[in-house]
Order: sequence, then C-alpha cells, then structure tokens
Amino acid sequence: MAGVDNRALSVMYNGSFLATPGVPAGSTPIWTDFFLTPDNRLLNRTGTVWGSGIAAVGNVQYNTSNGDWTLGVATTSNGVGVIYNGNWLPTPGVPSGSKPVWSDFFLTPDNRLINRTGTVWGTGVATVGRVGYNNSGDWTLGVTTTSNGVGVIYNGNWLPTPGVPSGSKPVWSDFFLTPDNRLINRTGTVWGTGIATVGAVQFDNSGNWTLGVSTTSGGVGVLYNGNWLPISGVPSGSTPVWSDFFLTPDHRLMNRQGTSWAGGIAVVGAVQDNNATGDWTVGLKTDHC
Repeated sequence: MAGVDNRALSVMYNGSFLATPGVPAGSTPIWTDFFLTPDNRLLNRTGTVWGSGIAAVGNVQYNTSNGDWTLGVATTSNGVGVIYNGNWLPTPGVPSGSKPVWSDFFLTPDNRLINRTGTVWGTGVATVGRVGYNNSGDWTLGVTTTSNGVGVIYNGNWLPTPGVPSGSKPVWSDFFLTPDNRLINRTGTVWGTGIATVGAVQFDNSGNWTLGVSTTSGGVGVLYNGNWLPISGVPSGSTPVWSDFFLTPDHRLMNRQGTSWAGGIAVVGAVQDNNATGDWTVGLKTDHC
C-alpha cells in the first residue's frame, strides 16, 4: 500500500537477533529494543507499551549500574512528558512546545535549557550535543548559543571554552566539531583533523571512550581515548553509528575489524550499552520487507 513502510524490524542483542512480535510495520527504532510506532505509541519489541500520543523523544539517560532509564518526550498534543523506568513523571516547569533533549532536560521555545521541574540550566541555548554522563550523576553538555557562540555546562555550571571557535558544533560531552573539521574539546585539545561526521560515543564506567568518525576524504576512523585504532574491512563511505560500529554503503552493520553483525540494514536506533557487563542492544530497520 502506498505510503506504508513495510520494511522489516528487528532487535540485535550482542550480535544475535531477537524477535519483535509486538512491533508493527513502519515503526522507528529509538533506543535499545524501544520503537515509536506509526500511531505514536512507544513500545518495546514484545509490545509492552510505555506511552501513547508520543510525537518525538530525546536521548535516554541510562544508568549502567542499576538499569534505571529516563526519557523525555514530546506529545502529539504539543505537550511534554518524562518516563522513568516506564512510569510517567510530572513536568510542571516545562512549557508546551519544548523539545526533549536528554533525560528530563528540555529546550524551551525561548531557548532555555531546563529540567522537568523548571530548573534552568542555561539561557540563550540554540542547539545541544550529546550528554557525557557517568553513574556518579555527573553530566557534561556542549551547546551552541543564540549569539553564535559555544558553551559547556557541567552539572549545571558553565565552563569556559577558550579553545573552541565560533560556528563549532557540539558533539558529546565537551567535544566539538569545528568549521575546519577538527574534533576538539573545550580547551582546544585536538583529537582529530579532517573529520566530517561522528557517531555516538561508547563511554564505559572506567572513563574510556570510543568514537567512530567519517573523514573529509571519504574514509573512516575510530578514536579510543584520543588514540586512533586500526581499521580493517570497513569500506569508504560508511557511516559511523556507535563505538566502532559503522553502517556500510551496502547496508551492513560492522565493527572496525570488519566483523559484519547484520546485512540489509537501513536504519539503526540508539544503542543501549551496559558497560558493567559488556552487553549491548539496538533496534534495526531493514531495507527489505
């Protein structure tokens, strides 16, 4: 039927496929085995419904030590909500039309960064990157401002960004991608040059981070704690997804060593990464029915 997306859906857990009996065709993978259905329900692969009337979602705060998760959403009625471990929390301080960012953080129509109770973490915020977060509760977020500047917020306090030029894009934690394609932190430490795009960071409980990138020359790379790791088998033109995973031009999901986890993949959701055990889960949409 015209207008209906009948591409198959699946969930991968540590490289093995899991069935998705409760997920209707046309759903979009969000995070772990969560999907957003065409009729605006948020559900997992077995069909457990976490919410209805969901228009958009932010990034999940996931605590790898105990499994707790928090997700901000925008609703089809132009409202907002926060789901914590499947339970809805009140959002008395968040105005209608706000955009979910991460955990219970929202970006308001008047460019304030606030949490669900209305605590203001920043004003004049135009865009945000991905939050760097650890299980101690510390968080770091790079932002761009409405005055074309940049900033970094650490646990609600603004940090100086002396090494970041105007026009840079926040990536993760205090990392930015500059207009001249350098990946730098807020103090100007250069992690890489010739960077075109970046994937999502894998960050473990020991503070190690892994980031896949694509380069301006059409190649790919992986950074681990600022050091470049060798790549084997990943074709040029691949898109970084998460950690050292890439989506190739011929729709294979593979790691930097060329191990192919799946073929026929069109869309990849956000990975649930439990670094305490090394387990990972991701929702997928294939390019076939």
